[in-house]
Amino acid sequence: MSQEVYLIGCHVANIEQENLLRRLVNHLDFYKKDFVLVSHTLLPEDIIAKSVGFVYDKCNPVFWRWELEGSPSYNFSCPKFNISSKYILYGASPYYHVGVLRLLHHGIKYLQTLTYDVIHWIEYDMFPDFDRAEENTKLIRQGNQFVFHGLGSFFSFDANIQVRKHFREINNLELLKLLKMHSYVAELVIMNDLFEAEPLKVFDVLTSAGDYSQNFDKIPVHWSLFQQKDNEVHIFLLNKQDKEIQVKYTYNDHVGMRVLLPNMYHRSHFAWLKMDGKTKVKIEVDGEIFFELEDDSQTIYDKLIKDTKVWENA
Repeated sequence: MSQEVYLIGCHVANIEQENLLRRLVNHLDFYKKDFVLVSHTLLPEDIIAKSVGFVYDKCNPVFWRWELEGSPSYNFSCPKFNISSKYILYGASPYYHVGVLRLLHHGIKYLQTLTYDVIHWIEYDMFPDFDRAEENTKLIRQGNQFVFHGLGSFFSFDANIQVRKHFREINNLELLKLLKMHSYVAELVIMNDLFEAEPLKVFDVLTSAGDYSQNFDKIPVHWSLFQQKDNEVHIFLLNKQDKEIQVKYTYNDHVGMRVLLPNMYHRSHFAWLKMDGKTKVKIEVDGEIFFELEDDSQTIYDKLIKDTKVWENA
């Protein structure tokens, strides 16, 4: 009989994330499933005590998605206008995929020192599908070293599988280059470039995806600056949360304030474009700084304003 272990990738920065991890850990513990925790954040001692091992990686490179070279724009439409922007919807999410690949690296490296035969990777905010894991184990016993499902939040592999060189010699910049080659999608890197073995692809079989990481509605506010009529600076705001928020937005000496109800959007002209010297942009939500950047005015324009397009509906 194969000795199986679950490798849980974690990032627990608030009580909601902790509760999702507890849900998974308690379920695995109840059914006497071994698991190893690998995390960019420290975890409660009672959770670690239930595990076979805990690996902590303090390095978790985080990027804004819109900073990534070649990042796409996302469209929002309403009756009066449309906006195409890199900074809203999925583009507003922080980009953690380098960190995910680092967790995989450290977890695999640790587990390959132990005696397990089959490893199931699962993220902390998922609920395990034991039937799928059992089927994957059978496929691995039949000679398929790597069973992949199209989602990076769950897959299975032979514990003795060979990891490719760029994962054995981990380097953040190299991982980011690798992600760029795969449209910055970690699942594509995992499927194509993590292991020497080819994946057995079994798609459309998972009962759930991540309950936290897949949800960009948790972004404090979706915002985008854009230019109109030569030197007017306008702002677009969108509240995707299920609560009312107050947003304060600053462009140099120009300051605006807006209360947004759930699923409410706002657009207004509030500043004049500056192209010399320094420019500072700041976005605050409910009194806390969400975004702040000060740089050359041309750099601010290039980074935050020029690529956003707005057009009126007839």
